[in-house]
Amino acid sequence: MENSRYLYGKIKGRAERHLLELAEKDPSLKIYAARPALIDPEGQNLRQTEYTTGRNFLIGTLGFIFRNVYKSLQIGTEPLAKALTTLALSDGEPLSEGTGIEHNGRVITNVGLRNMAGL
Repeated sequence: MENSRYLYGKIKGRAERHLLELAEKDPSLKIYAARPALIDPEGQNLRQTEYTTGRNFLIGTLGFIFRNVYKSLQIGTEPLAKALTTLALSDGEPLSEGTGIEHNGRVITNVGLRNMAGL
């Protein structure tokens, strides 16, 4: 992620790398890096914000496409909260490597977060 062309990705990647290196030096630190993709507020922002009809249509259409066609690229706010709470309440041990779990069980991609939330 540190090689991202976006500043946010570079900073997040650098922070992840430094935190994971720090955890290797001090085993008492239990670090997880969560990498959610598109966070879907599940319609909450549409009810709270007045947009033009065109923008509502665009947001609704894109939301529908990601929720139904590209499911692995999005996660709702409630499932994300469930997955992150599960991580926070865990024993801090590395997760088992598998789909969506990377870097010795310390980095959880969107697919891994969806799996943890039961999606």
